[in-house]
Amino acid sequence: MFVLFMERKRKTKTISIDPIVWDAIDKEAKRQGISASRWLENFAFDNLQKFGLIDKDTERLGEIRGGDRSNKEDN
Repeated sequence: MFVLFMERKRKTKTISIDPIVWDAIDKEAKRQGISASRWLENFAFDNLQKFGLIDKDTERLGEIRGGDRSNKEDN
């Protein structure tokens, strides 16, 4: 069986969130040394996987700190 993998890229979305929730996310993210957005993505990914909404074999997207350079040519 052949499986076609699509390249996954992060999407920028605007959401509304309770400031108490965001402050807790931001505080924990800072403690871990990551961005609040990254922390929230990891938290959501892990829990969606736990509940079977993301396949257990699916891996998180990699770190792109400093920008996505996947489409840029090497000099």
